[in-house]
Amino acid sequence: LDPRFARVPHALRAVELAIGIKNQCERIVMLNGEKLKVKIGIHTGPLVAGVVGSHKPQFSLVGDTVNTASRMCTTCSKTVQISQATYDMLGSAKVGFTRSKVQVKGKGEMTTYLLNFEEQSFSYDLETEVNANQFKHTDENASLDEYLTSKKDNRINSASLLERLMNFFLESSEESKLRTDTSCRNKKRNLVSFLFYLVILLVSLVELSVRSEEEVATSVILKCFQMLIVISLVAFQRSNTEKIWFAWYLQGAYLTCFLLELLDIDVSYEVSLVSLFYLIVQMSQFTLLPFKHVSWTTLTAFGLYLLQYLVESQIKATNLFCLVLYLTILGISLYQKQQRHLFMIYSRERALKDLEQTENLLKKVMPEHVYYNLKRQNAYVDRLSNATLMFADIVGFTQWSSGKEPIQVVEMLSHLFDQFDQACNEFGVYKVHTIGDCYVVMGYSTGPRDPGQEAFNVFSFAHKLISIIEEVNKHNDTQLKMRIGIHTGEVTGGIAGSQIVRYDIYGKDVLIANKVESEGIPGNICVSESALEALGNIGQGTWELHSEVHSLKVYKLITP
Repeated sequence: LDPRFARVPHALRAVELAIGIKNQCERIVMLNGEKLKVKIGIHTGPLVAGVVGSHKPQFSLVGDTVNTASRMCTTCSKTVQISQATYDMLGSAKVGFTRSKVQVKGKGEMTTYLLNFEEQSFSYDLETEVNANQFKHTDENASLDEYLTSKKDNRINSASLLERLMNFFLESSEESKLRTDTSCRNKKRNLVSFLFYLVILLVSLVELSVRSEEEVATSVILKCFQMLIVISLVAFQRSNTEKIWFAWYLQGAYLTCFLLELLDIDVSYEVSLVSLFYLIVQMSQFTLLPFKHVSWTTLTAFGLYLLQYLVESQIKATNLFCLVLYLTILGISLYQKQQRHLFMIYSRERALKDLEQTENLLKKVMPEHVYYNLKRQNAYVDRLSNATLMFADIVGFTQWSSGKEPIQVVEMLSHLFDQFDQACNEFGVYKVHTIGDCYVVMGYSTGPRDPGQEAFNVFSFAHKLISIIEEVNKHNDTQLKMRIGIHTGEVTGGIAGSQIVRYDIYGKDVLIANKVESEGIPGNICVSESALEALGNIGQGTWELHSEVHSLKVYKLITP
């Protein structure tokens, strides 16, 4: 958390967020001309948090604090309601609240406070500008350090000289990627360089043609041999650019041409000198080999030039010095270029890997057809009629978790939700989300619809959850029970959020399904009248009238 925000009490930050949400919502005018209203509940207390689930992993908050915060919302009307615990943490900002009393399920009468928007105006000073360049620079440095660390860790520490020699000629995976990427990038540029060198050779032949045949016969043969080498490079490059043998052949061809130019330097010194320096550039800057191999080939070329200097007096010391300086500059340039190129490849692969992981996660957190529409940047909303929903709450989990360590609570819940997720795949139902220890499912996921079959799948899934809980009770000596509510109605589904993307469902019937569950019986399945009608002839078991929710009859299962 940013230190500037950490100085503000978290209860006050939550109230400020609630005010901001309410103000934003009231700017929206609905079709009937009324402003959009929202009610918000806030409670403060201990909780356990962690990632649970396998098929659709989700960061989940667990504990009585979550349940009480939910009750703060459901028991208020179009305002912000906070609990006594939250009110006590507001410090000097305890103004603008009206004391109230509400009946809370499972807790009896609670003292709460309603925010009076006409009187209350929260304010606190926070710097809003963030030095983006600093963060960007830090992130880039971290990425580079990570790359260099991984590169260092992957180096081979050979014990013997023979192993070191063998490893020198072996191509590492990152060097292979560098060669492949470089060959694709430099294919046209290498072809141009080959043709340019052919022009240099043709100029040399034209110069030699004005001399006597006896004087230049050997030089003409050497030039023609070099031309054959260059022509072979042009021919081989068309289909062998990415192969390792071509990279070595290319470097060997440059080195051979360099040697032939040295042998012929006495005949045409100026043209040969230009050719030599050009070949040095080709060997160092247009190579397909890594720096460690290029450095040895260029040093070999320099050794040949130095040997020629010691044998022939025509080569000037100034030219030798210029060549040394030239090689040094080219070597540094090549090393830095390849390091940048390797880092670019590493960053690109990491980005592609992150993208793949993100796409896989998105496929899990939303229906398949919604994911593909999101990928195409198409606005898409599901409007489903006769959609069957299920809310399932693990009764007794909050009480069980109160005496456990946080890691034990998360592990237990994750173990349960892993099995629930597998059952989702087994029965072809879609896991919408989890709310604490509450598991929400929809019968439709993607593809052609069959409302009756969807209802039956949800009903079968509900039976599976009860059997899973019974097995868990046997192995862990617990007294957990599933309270399950099923309802069929109209549902709107779509993507909510921009930074944290989530597929969610909305509508009056979603609230009814939740109500059917909350008024249900632990260890039993309750279904609304519409859900029972959706089951039709494929519905199994004996049902008995249990209660009414929003003028709908709710039935409980007597015998499966």
